[in-house]
Amino acid sequence: MKENFETCNKIKKSTVFKMAFVFSLLLIPQFLFIAIMYLNESFSEYGKHYQVLESYFEDYFLPSHLLILLAAWVSTAVSFVAVIFIIFMRKILNRKISKKYKHIIIFALASIIVISFIINSISEYNYSRFHQMYSYLSNSDLDIKNKELKDLVDVFKTNYKNNIIFGWTSDTMTWWLCLVKVIISIIYFSFLSNSLEHKKINKEYTKKNFEQEKISNILSNLSLNNKKNISLWILLSAIAVFIPHFIYVISISLHDTSLNSMLNWTFNGLQLLNKTTAFQSSSQFAIKSLPIVISGFMIATMSVISVIYIKKEEINYRFLLIQFIILFIEVILLISINTYSMHKLNEIYNYWKENDYSKMVSSNSYLSNILGDSFLNEDGSVKDFFLYGIKYVSHAIITFGLFITSYIIIGTKLLKNFKKSNKINNI
Repeated sequence: MKENFETCNKIKKSTVFKMAFVFSLLLIPQFLFIAIMYLNESFSEYGKHYQVLESYFEDYFLPSHLLILLAAWVSTAVSFVAVIFIIFMRKILNRKISKKYKHIIIFALASIIVISFIINSISEYNYSRFHQMYSYLSNSDLDIKNKELKDLVDVFKTNYKNNIIFGWTSDTMTWWLCLVKVIISIIYFSFLSNSLEHKKINKEYTKKNFEQEKISNILSNLSLNNKKNISLWILLSAIAVFIPHFIYVISISLHDTSLNSMLNWTFNGLQLLNKTTAFQSSSQFAIKSLPIVISGFMIATMSVISVIYIKKEEINYRFLLIQFIILFIEVILLISINTYSMHKLNEIYNYWKENDYSKMVSSNSYLSNILGDSFLNEDGSVKDFFLYGIKYVSHAIITFGLFITSYIIIGTKLLKNFKKSNKINNI
């Protein structure tokens, strides 16, 4: 026996209210951050004396006061555009327009929200750079000859002692918080996009004995003949590639891990001490933060597929194909970005081995406490890490080979089923 029925693709008022509520919750940290900036008197002084600070810290990148404020307010403006979009979304999507345009509208709204989060995180990231410098000057006894700078440092120390600290998150945590918001947004809008489709759900009932049913279930779970199984194999293949890279991302993210502390000292500690390094032209964001960013996007896509599989949501091949393509691009970016990061990390490791800065690290107790010193052994030598030498090249080749092989097989079957589904729907 076979039953066919269709679901409705109208957007309900409750959907809009839920979306507005979730988005409002995600915006709370953004408004708190803006409040902290304006409450921090030292941040205001930073803007007034930016030039003298920039001339003193020759190697430490100091973001301009205007850049931090501008990014925060641009993000807020983009968020208001998203709010207006959400208010009128139901009227737009419930009109008689093609599904293609409805998906484009949802994608545009999701993009606006994600962009607002990223712009705000750029502001938070740069504020953390300022705050790290501010905390360092407030907790260090430096021999400063420039009178303007000396007076400014005295103001910083007074404010710090009076608990006018107003710190935000660290540079690493900034991107993790951003990605939590991005993951929630992507999952939400992916399900909204899928819910627009008129889905035909077929239920077939056939009589089988117990042994036949058992064997049939095993074979059907291993095959690529239906959307559910394809989504499972896409997910398993992505996870197999993702886990080794995610271990690396965690190792450069957690405070006081060997790799994290070595990166902190390379791009923050030595530069605050005005020690010129060979990595002035290298980007801390590309080496340390970008792997976190691309991991977050990949987690979001895998979460969408996971929830669909677990909840046994009915999906169409078009939606599954889009998720497959997105995940394909994300895996390529993940392997490329992480391999570049590992390559630069090897260079940084060799630099620390060739230059003995252990006494400098141990002599500055404040920076050692803040940045960590776990990358050094007790004798001052640099600890080895698990992807030193050509190991990271082997790591990249193995994960890339596994990924390409599995995705060619899955992609070929998915495309074949997608074409077959389109022919059936056109009949």
